[in-house]
Amino acid sequence: MIKSVLIIGPGSIDGLGMEIAKVFGNKGFKILTLSRNVEKLQKFKDSLAKENIHNAYWVSDIKNKQAVNQCLAEIIVLHDIELVVFNVSVRQPDDIVELSSEELLSSLETNATSVQNFINPLVPHLKKNSGAIITTGGGLGINPDYHKATLSIDKSVLRLITFLLHDQLQSVGVFVGTITVSATIKRNTQSNPAKIAPLYWEMFLNRKNKELLFEG
Repeated sequence: MIKSVLIIGPGSIDGLGMEIAKVFGNKGFKILTLSRNVEKLQKFKDSLAKENIHNAYWVSDIKNKQAVNQCLAEIIVLHDIELVVFNVSVRQPDDIVELSSEELLSSLETNATSVQNFINPLVPHLKKNSGAIITTGGGLGINPDYHKATLSIDKSVLRLITFLLHDQLQSVGVFVGTITVSATIKRNTQSNPAKIAPLYWEMFLNRKNKELLFEG
């Protein structure tokens, strides 16, 4: 089987997920993507195909554990996954005073705790390959902003989950780390996603630091 990278939440064709896919795709990896937006996934697939990068996608709500398990069961049989990238980030401007507990928990599940739906099914597979898991973090997880309350909370929790997984899984040969992006990702700026994506390759290859910081 071809060595593969699974990107959870690849995003739009002009975002960070696409640049990560290009970095690994150009190094011989097959790119697998998973999210619930089939239209975006198809555009992502077509864009990679134009770059002659072999890829495939699966449609699933990442918060639905049963649906995720069904997708992963198919993926593991067909592909040799060496890296999982959790690149989920649903952004919305909000105010901590006005948010309900339901809104906080819904956002937290999407952007952070849903990563757990992928850990149990994939860790045994990653152990065999001495694989890796890399999450896309954010500077708000270190320096929160009450005008961006949900994302601040979500990135803080995702960072903590990543660190705990790193500490536990390193003993079984699975590397876990996070790329913390402390800037607004935008093309044609110092925070161009094409400048950030190589950090994922660096972390995957070197496996030295559990966190790499990009400040733009």
